[in-house]
Amino acid sequence: MGDHPGVEVLLEAGHAVPGPAPPLRVVEVNFLGTRRLTEALLPTMEAGSAIASVSSLAAAGYAANVATVQEFLAAGDFAAGRAWCEAHPDELVGGGYGLAKQAIIVWTMMQGVTLGALGIRINCIGPTVTDTPFLADTIKTYGEGFIDAFPKPLGRVSRPEEQARALIFLNSDAASYITGQVLWTDGGYMGGVTTGLITRG
Repeated sequence: MGDHPGVEVLLEAGHAVPGPAPPLRVVEVNFLGTRRLTEALLPTMEAGSAIASVSSLAAAGYAANVATVQEFLAAGDFAAGRAWCEAHPDELVGGGYGLAKQAIIVWTMMQGVTLGALGIRINCIGPTVTDTPFLADTIKTYGEGFIDAFPKPLGRVSRPEEQARALIFLNSDAASYITGQVLWTDGGYMGGVTTGLITRG
């Protein structure tokens, strides 16, 4: 991905929601672990390196929760983040998934500024319903009707390779001036919500 000697990192670690994992574990896997791995790799990265991670369309309301998410992020390392979650159980309502994926977005935006000084880019994607094993779990929980009724401007759910291509793009030289961003890989859902053509359920 480019001619520079930098390291490109694509991260996907996740627990579906709702699922059998406790909310704290969901946050640990979906955000705290992602941040820990990224920070462990940063010393090996040179100018020109790029990082891309995976948030979710479930985090679309992050802008209304930035202050709380920044408080969570300011807690510090993995253990401190866990302690913050234990002290704020109300923020993990819904299984912890929303907080974790909002944290990916807000942290990415903040790191876009911090890492920019080092010449390192960082971005994330916000996928919609994607045909992965997690989808089967969602159908078991909500029923087939949930997926059928979910707004899909392109008329179908996403394929995994479509999400992977977006991550590859963000880490490629084609995105060399893009950093601190969330790319909504949602088949037009957020555009519909923003313009009032889709009602967020």
